[in-house]
Parts: sequence; C-alpha cells; structure tokens
Amino acid sequence: MKLRYLALAVAPLVASAAPAPAQSTSAFDGQWSVTQECPASGTARGYTIHYPMTVTRGVARAQHGSEGKPGSWTVSGPIAADGSATFSVRGLTGAADLTPRNLVEGSPFSYSFPAHFEARRGIGKRTMQRPCTFTFERI
Repeated sequence: MKLRYLALAVAPLVASAAPAPAQSTSAFDGQWSVTQECPASGTARGYTIHYPMTVTRGVARAQHGSEGKPGSWTVSGPIAADGSATFSVRGLTGAADLTPRNLVEGSPFSYSFPAHFEARRGIGKRTMQRPCTFTFERI
C-alpha cells in the first residue's frame, strides 16, 4: 500500500521533467550582418570589422575569420522571444597590437556580452577586458 502512494507522489515529478519541445522558428531567424567596433584601449589599436551571422531556431552563430586560425572567433548564443541575448565569444588572438595585453598571436580567448534585438536591428556591448560595441542588422 505504501508503494502505491509513493508511485503516485513521484509520477507528477517525472512528467514535468520532460524536455520542452524544440522551438521551430524565431522572429529573429535569418541572415544578419555584424559590425564590431573596438576603440583603442591602452596599448591595443582600435578596429572596426564586419562579418555575417545566421540565426536558426532562435540561436545565433557568427564566425569571423577561419575557425581555429589566429585572428578568428565565433560568437554564439540564443536570442529570447523578447529580444534579449547573452552571447559567448571564443577564438584565437590576431596581431598582438590589437589585444589589450599585447598577447602573442594565436592565444586563446573567451568572453561574453549582453545584447538586445528588435525586428531589424540589435546592439550588444562588451565591457570586460576592453569595451566593444556590436551592431546587428538584418540583411
């Protein structure tokens, strides 16, 4: 008798542990252009670069340079239905004079930054290590 009550008490917990169905589309799905502006900071030269980003099922992925090569990085993360996002960036440094501590070319790095999207534009700001602004425009 006690086992029956235990089974009934556990059943709702098991049912609620099921994963949510995958999101099939998002209002932000499609092709975007990224403009990344990093002003000079300390001994690091400033730069502005452009690269493409794709959003699929609400998950963004942008690649600058050839993945795994010096001077390349990947920006990725989900964009919530309200347009909020936190992106992760991972890559390998390029020229030493472009990095805040003049790191050797090819040094691994990572950071994250918050962003917010609207229908056709988005903006993100990195404040750690070195300030940079990311502008996203739907293509």
